[in-house]
Order: sequence, then structure tokens, then C-alpha cells
Amino acid sequence: MLFKSCCCTAEEGAPPCCVSPTDQLEGMVYNVVGGTETKSHPAANQHSRQPQNAFTVTLKRDSADVPWGLRLDLADNRTIHVCGILESSPVLLYNSTAKDDRKLKSGDYIVEANGFSATADLDGKLLSQVLERELQRATTAVLAVRRPQFFDCTIDKGDGPMGLDLNYTGHCTSLIISNVMSGAVQRCAPEVVAGDRIVAVNGVVGQANTLLQALKSSKKPVLTISRPTPVADGQLPPPVSSERKTET
Repeated sequence: MLFKSCCCTAEEGAPPCCVSPTDQLEGMVYNVVGGTETKSHPAANQHSRQPQNAFTVTLKRDSADVPWGLRLDLADNRTIHVCGILESSPVLLYNSTAKDDRKLKSGDYIVEANGFSATADLDGKLLSQVLERELQRATTAVLAVRRPQFFDCTIDKGDGPMGLDLNYTGHCTSLIISNVMSGAVQRCAPEVVAGDRIVAVNGVVGQANTLLQALKSSKKPVLTISRPTPVADGQLPPPVSSERKTET
């Protein structure tokens, strides 16, 4: 599976894989579609929640033709990032009866779906492929969810490279850090690790190309980083590397 990296020239790619008629699983190569740039403070809007503990969500639908109502990004092949809640009955019905601290929200991470996770034996298959098929065929989805954890870091680029490999997909709203190398980020923010997601740059949020432009145009960008809230069972496994990576 190929993912776009930050310095690749935009190409015409395949459309995003649809879990059902209106659900989008953003794990395939796709030309980033420009969105309207939105400005906010780094911790504002969807990035302002305090992290919560892990919990389980069960969604049900009458048939595989009914959309789950979720926009999903699993391009890092270790978690599913919820990048949108759509107007569809399974997730809306669940959220209407769940307590607020157990509602499924944009920005959450799904670390397991129907028993499939990055730590499961997948017989050599990519997690994204396994989850795509599972969510397409299942009428019940049991999801292990973790709230996002956010922090800001200021990166003084100087004259050297940022030292990041970044992957991204179609309409999603983050840049995945697939590798951290020698450079400005390692020097200024050693807490940033592979698997983290950049969800805002200087308070600008939007689709991947919006974040990339903000990152390239700033000499001292402030990055808002998202990662799953840790739990007692330890860290997530390292992300699966993209087949195309470009250093920034």
C-alpha cells in the first residue's frame, strides 16, 4: 500500500476506499483535495479536549449496505484515526444514548476492531487491508477506543532539515510522522516520535495539503501533535513504514 509523503508531487490516484456508501477509509493513495483553511488557536475546537481513558464502543447496523457514519484514516497501519462523524444512524444512535465521556468523537483513535489490532496475528497482511474488509462485511463493530492526547511544540528550523518522514492520505486532517531523523524536530522537540500525528500548524487546521503549506511557509512553526492516550498495557507497536517516504 502506498501513501503520499510530504514532498511528493501530487498525482491523480485512486478514490478513497469506501467502507459503505458514505463511509470513507483513508488508507490508499489519493490526491489531496484542497480544503478551506481554518485558523484557530492550537488547542482550540476539536483539539481542546482533555484525554480520557480507553473504552469500548459497539455499533450495530441492519446490513452491510448501511454506512457506519464514520470517516476513518488508518494510513499508519497501527490505529484507526477517526477524522469525521457523518450523518448515519449507527454512530448517531450510539452517541445519542452514550454518556458524554463515552461518545465517539472526531479525533479519537480506534486501536482494535472486532478483535483485529496491530498486535494480532494477521498472517502477513496489512492491518489496513484486514480492517477494511472487516468493517465492510460486519453488521456489528466492537471498537476499542482511546481519546487523543495533544501537546504543542515549537520548531526552530534554522538552516537544516526538519528531519521528518511524513505520510498523509486524501481528505484526512493530519500528517503522520512515520520516522524522526536528525534535524530540527529531534533537536527542539525530542518528545515527538514515529506514529504521532500533526493536526495543526501555527493554529491552522485543515486537510493535509493545508497543513503542509503551513509547515513549509513557517520558519518557526508551532506543531500541535496528537497521539492515543496511553494506558497501562504499554505503548502501541511502531508504525509500518510507507513504501514512499521523503525527508523534510
